[in-house]
Amino acid sequence: MERQKMKFEILIEKYFTNFPKLLLCNLIFAVPSLLIMTVFFFVSRAIFNSVHVLFCMVSIAFIYPFYSGVVKVVRNIVWGDKEIRVFQTYISGVKENFLPFLLHGVILTAASMISFLSINLYISVLSKSWIFGALLFFCIVVVLFVFFASLYIPLMTVTFDLPMRYIYKNSFLMSYGEFKSNIFATIAMAVLVAIALTIMMVIGYSIWLVVVFAVLVFAALWNYFLKDLFSEAVRINIPNFVGSDYEDIINNREFQSLYNFTVVYTVDPQVASGIIIDQTPASGR
Repeated sequence: MERQKMKFEILIEKYFTNFPKLLLCNLIFAVPSLLIMTVFFFVSRAIFNSVHVLFCMVSIAFIYPFYSGVVKVVRNIVWGDKEIRVFQTYISGVKENFLPFLLHGVILTAASMISFLSINLYISVLSKSWIFGALLFFCIVVVLFVFFASLYIPLMTVTFDLPMRYIYKNSFLMSYGEFKSNIFATIAMAVLVAIALTIMMVIGYSIWLVVVFAVLVFAALWNYFLKDLFSEAVRINIPNFVGSDYEDIINNREFQSLYNFTVVYTVDPQVASGIIIDQTPASGR
């Protein structure tokens, strides 16, 4: 019997199989990104006579809409689209998600600026009181969770037609619920960046920036979502629980493996205690 492949093995296989498409996608993304960064670089030099970090952070908001095309291409590749047309898929991804990603970019830019200023402030006054050390630790934890959430937000936006508040709510819930996986994935991505930057310093080819970005995007999306989230959905017929005893339902092993129950208690003088009087979704769905 053939051994079942580990997720990491499947990741490597899919990555190298689709490497030319992924590289092309990231090269397309690099064009508007480099143009925007170049504009901000020269404007910053003209206004501040130097590269102003906070001012250059604003470029994130303008670059982010073009990232939506990368997300859609990578998602479709892992989804099994072997005949994907990279350029057309990238353009459609940008067109469909430009405004939501622009909003994400503005929020991410604001979060980056606040984080940058806060961490620098607390580091500068760290020696004055232990309270600032505690505040610095709290700030770093918040930044970490915001970073985790930012990895979920793009794919949720491209894939699901959800109100913005649900995208952010679910992303932050997953940043906490998948904490261990998030930590390991972050460490793995940091190692990849370090390796790529080391190669860049030795060889001096800036194309490695594009290559490492292709690796990071694909690895991040795969690890966080694609293997499980985009597997074929299994339809389950929901039985009628109304009239049944609540304890019997929640203690049923078969039901426990299929459903997650959320209980809302309601007083009804015409129904005995512990009897289910309504359910959502309704039976037969």
